[in-house]
This record gives sequence, C-alpha cells and structure tokens, in this order.
Amino acid sequence: MGGMGFFELPGMIDPKTHSMNNVYIALIGIVLSFVLGFIATMIFWKEDSSKDKVATGQNDEEKNVSQELIQIPLEGKVLPLSEVKDEVFSKGYIGKGIAIEPTKGEVISPVNGTITTFFPTGHAIGITSDSGVEILIHVGMDTVNLEGKHFKPLVKKGDKVTVGQKLLNFDLEEIKKRRVFSYHTCCCN
Repeated sequence: MGGMGFFELPGMIDPKTHSMNNVYIALIGIVLSFVLGFIATMIFWKEDSSKDKVATGQNDEEKNVSQELIQIPLEGKVLPLSEVKDEVFSKGYIGKGIAIEPTKGEVISPVNGTITTFFPTGHAIGITSDSGVEILIHVGMDTVNLEGKHFKPLVKKGDKVTVGQKLLNFDLEEIKKRRVFSYHTCCCN
C-alpha cells in the first residue's frame, strides 16, 4: 500500500453524515508535512561540494598550470591521436595528445622538467614540466612485450631534463620487424 495522496481526500468524507472533518484534518496534516519538511531542509542542508569538484575535474591537489609550449619529442609524421589503434590513447583516456610515425629512433625531452616515471622496459617516459604539465611519451604500441629489448634509456627517474635533451634511443627497424605498432604517442594532462 502506498501513502495517502490528494486523490484520497474525497474518500475521507463520512458517507452517513457527509461530514468534512476528516478531510480538513488530512489537509492540515498534508500542509504541516510540507512546511516542516521545508523548514528541516533549510536548517540541516549542507552543500556537498565534493561531487561538483569530481564532476568538473577540480580537486585540492590540482596544480595551477599555465600554458606551455611543448616540443615534439620524436622526428616523424604527426597524426591525430584518434588514429592510434589502442582505445586507451585514441579515446583520450590518458589525456590529450598526438601520435607520431617516427623516422628516427630517438626521443628528446619536449619540455624543461623532471623525469617522474621511466618504465623498466624503456617503452614509456613520464615527465613533469617545471610549470606542472604532466607528459607521457609512449614509444610504440605493445612494445611492453619486448621487455626492454631494443631500448636504451639515457636518463633515469628523478633526473632534471631540458628541451631537446636526448632521453631514449630505440631500434626503430627492429621494432618495425616485430610488427609492433610504430605509432608513438605523447599525451598531456
């Protein structure tokens, strides 16, 4: 059974005496429940701003990042990230960025900053620029399966780097022979 509503009010009229007393009492109860509910809401309401922050991507840890010029970290043909056959990159789940079909097996630093991550397999580098921009340079698709073969890191986690500094050498021809995707991605957050 559900609660009483306005359509139940005519059913409260006394059929013998046609008295409306029960209807009046019910109307007073309905009005009181609305008024008391409104007052309780006004007294106890607290704005939950954490939901708004999550929805807009804002949080206390978010850094104030200014616009920064990011150099291309590899020589080659620049393509939209949407052309990469890995949805994690092509759909932008990791961040906005570009794909590059390389012509040279060398990765250079696109910004002045610090190496925050260097995967043991050498296929991915995380850099945080001096102004707080986080950049992921991912060399190839499925290159993690090469287990570090054909990659020669030139820096390590924690190193300070400058624009144009060599970070990594890789054997482009060997990677192509193994039919690993040759697209390389650069994503920013």
